[in-house]
Amino acid sequence: MFEVVGSTERTLEILDTEDNVIEEHDFKSVVSYLRQGVKITGCYLDGDKLCDEFGDVIYKAPKHVNSNLHNAKKAKNDEFYTQLSDIEAELKHYPVDYFKNKVIYLPTDIAFDSGILKKSQFVQFFQNNAEKLQFKKLIATCLASVACDEGQDEKDVKNCYILERVETAEGYKYIERFEHCPSDAELGGSNE
Repeated sequence: MFEVVGSTERTLEILDTEDNVIEEHDFKSVVSYLRQGVKITGCYLDGDKLCDEFGDVIYKAPKHVNSNLHNAKKAKNDEFYTQLSDIEAELKHYPVDYFKNKVIYLPTDIAFDSGILKKSQFVQFFQNNAEKLQFKKLIATCLASVACDEGQDEKDVKNCYILERVETAEGYKYIERFEHCPSDAELGGSNE
């Protein structure tokens, strides 16, 4: 059993009656506890408001913590793609030699369509950092719509964008090309 025994401008002092211990909790934590079903005598939730035992509002939880998602829902725009800055922020935690001499298989949305390269942010990251990361090969697969014979609908075919490190007389350089997607067997996996 928990009971409010005091408050400050931003916290509630809550007594754990079983252990006879008083702990200070910020309003946000108390709201979270109440939403999880924890019973705390002396306060309650009224929608997004934390109220004391007399019904006075002591804290109002923010309505839309994820307002960008709510705005997208209203606008019927639910396409969210990983941003280059997010990729850079995450991959900075990896050791510099993590990708060295490795083949990177990267399924993307669209990398090549109608002769135009439409870069995935992941592809762009690896292109920008190829010399530093020293990976052996990047294989970025995608589906691209192609025209069929007259009278048939377009169909999606798998394409690959490949960025491969090759040895030259001067050292190494990266060469990019487009080709068919390798099968699982070509990638070293099973064919099932």
